[in-house]
Amino acid sequence: MPELIIIAGANGVGKTTFARPYVAELGYDFLNADDIAKKLSDEGEPSPMVAAGRVFFERLKQALDNHQDVVVETTLSGSYINKVAKRARSANYKIKLIYIFIESPEACLERVKMRIAKGGHEVPEEDVKRRFYRSLSNFWDNFRSMVNEWLLFFNGDFGFQGVASFDGQISSTENPVLLEYFMKILRHEK
Repeated sequence: MPELIIIAGANGVGKTTFARPYVAELGYDFLNADDIAKKLSDEGEPSPMVAAGRVFFERLKQALDNHQDVVVETTLSGSYINKVAKRARSANYKIKLIYIFIESPEACLERVKMRIAKGGHEVPEEDVKRRFYRSLSNFWDNFRSMVNEWLLFFNGDFGFQGVASFDGQISSTENPVLLEYFMKILRHEK
């Protein structure tokens, strides 16, 4: 059974940082629109983000058509990934979601600023703020039920910490304190 792994979370939570060693260990293809955009920009593409979107979707379509194992990264704040998951499910893919969160949209903004200072890509502030809670909600209220397996991680001062998971049959909580923290953030509680 081919596998689609979705690494998700708001802008700046550390998706790519998590993904790189994870994907290297698996040996799967890793589709990341930001990486594609950087390469296209370096090649002189005048609209690298737009072109990267097209390339990303074409490569993802090819991977699904060929029943290849693939890892994708998303903020999980839009609806396209729902369509991808439905298509993958109908093609008998096992779908695994790894969701990463941090404490606030402000923390995401700080991390995006640090990424830019190191030569990384920019994300408009209003997009970061808008996507933060939408992403959390889409994971918890919608996407968990669409996948075969999910893992929830917090990326704080001590790195990536396992919070909760579902393996297709059993839900487990690795860190009840962080799970409650996640629920407070999800409900916009201080």
